[in-house]
Amino acid sequence: MRSLVLALSVLAALVGSHATASAQAPDGQDVVRARGLDQQGVRAFREGRYRDAIRLFNAAYRLGGPSSEIWNVVRCYQRLDEPEDAASALALYLEQPDLRPSERAEALRELQELHRRPSPTSFDTDPIGATVFVDGRPAASPTPLEIDVSPGAHRIRIERAGYHPHESKVEARFGRAILVSVKLVPTSASIDAGGSPEGGTMATSGPARRFLISAEGGLFVPRLGSLQGSARPAGHLALRYVFNPESRVLLTAGLRATALSYGGTSPAPLCQMANGASSVEAGGLVTAGFAVRASPRIRIGADVGVGAAGLFGGESNAEASAAGCPSSRGLAVLGHAGLEASIALTPALRLIVSPLTFQAHPAFRGAREIPPSTVDASGLWWRLGSSMGFAFDAK
Repeated sequence: MRSLVLALSVLAALVGSHATASAQAPDGQDVVRARGLDQQGVRAFREGRYRDAIRLFNAAYRLGGPSSEIWNVVRCYQRLDEPEDAASALALYLEQPDLRPSERAEALRELQELHRRPSPTSFDTDPIGATVFVDGRPAASPTPLEIDVSPGAHRIRIERAGYHPHESKVEARFGRAILVSVKLVPTSASIDAGGSPEGGTMATSGPARRFLISAEGGLFVPRLGSLQGSARPAGHLALRYVFNPESRVLLTAGLRATALSYGGTSPAPLCQMANGASSVEAGGLVTAGFAVRASPRIRIGADVGVGAAGLFGGESNAEASAAGCPSSRGLAVLGHAGLEASIALTPALRLIVSPLTFQAHPAFRGAREIPPSTVDASGLWWRLGSSMGFAFDAK
């Protein structure tokens, strides 16, 4: 009886052991499916379909495939140049208990190499020629340049004379390429002085330059009502205040004086004037304008203004009183609009060009307009012109 009980106990133990082993081992059908998926994955890898291969190798591993399925996934991520995912797959591979020492050593070596890969880092600045410091160490050449940056976080500083330094941080991971593109901002002194973007030698220190004084000479082509005049010499003086000298778009307000010589005008546009008598029209205006920095040295802008103009000089017409001419020519409301561009020659001196200036006002009192005169100067008096001169930036 005792022998029978012992035999039954041994049999039960053997059955239990077989059941436990069966529960731990993969199902036979799963193993077959895993092998099929592995073969499909190998074929997809050879054909360059790495995404499909990753999906197939992972599915094979989940069905009980060997640890080599994870190694295959690592190879796929490496071919796709996705080092982060390759590192994650290597970490999972190293957790497998069935790895041989040589396999584990190779996986560790590859994981360390992934983490140690330097990142090619490109530095592009506007303007070029800036010095790059990585963790306080200067690069061997100015921008644009490309250098390898070791893995980890790094402090970047970019310097160029006449510009504010730029500071930022980058993190190099798994050899990923990094692009640092920076538009440098001129210092206030360099902006107001028109500092050179090439050499930076024109930058100066000190307060921003808030006043602009300019003097220009040029030619106006006038039209006095229906009387078309020839090109006449003209001059302009302006004093402007810059509200925001450190900005890219400058806003200004100021005063402008303008003068135009009519020479020996014949026939005379006014009944008080004798034919061929020379005269000068002078005016003063209050102006407002803006200018945009096309570069640290070049400004392009425009202004508008309103004021008054008067006509001075000119020989009196002896018959003026008999003809009933007004005793005074009076003043006329003067309007002004103009375009201008300037370039810095020194920190304080600029060459200024006004390619197009328009001014207009009503006719002065006494404008000739009725027969027997051949002149009708009673309409709008206006002129177009261009001028050129110099401007001084004052602090």
